[in-house]
Amino acid sequence: MTVLTMDDLMRYHYADIDMGKSVVTISGERDLHSNQEKESLPKSVLAFSRPDPNHLELRGNLANQPVVINMRKVDTSKFTLVSRGFHWVQEDGAFYR
Repeated sequence: MTVLTMDDLMRYHYADIDMGKSVVTISGERDLHSNQEKESLPKSVLAFSRPDPNHLELRGNLANQPVVINMRKVDTSKFTLVSRGFHWVQEDGAFYR
């Protein structure tokens, strides 16, 4: 599981999803390059629900703090890689005009 923090740091955690119980267990931050577990937060269990097909809500304690996380589905067709396709780097690329 990848988490983008408010200060733009990427954190990588192990996540175990139990669809039957509608819970996700987050544990052990890992180093992306060495794939070794780092010293990190205690194990956290968050309950999840889908209020509608475009939203996901997580509730529980994360790092011993109560949290409610609301997410919305993003239209992936709007992503540049999907809409333009892949292009090798060019000196006069699409973003330099």
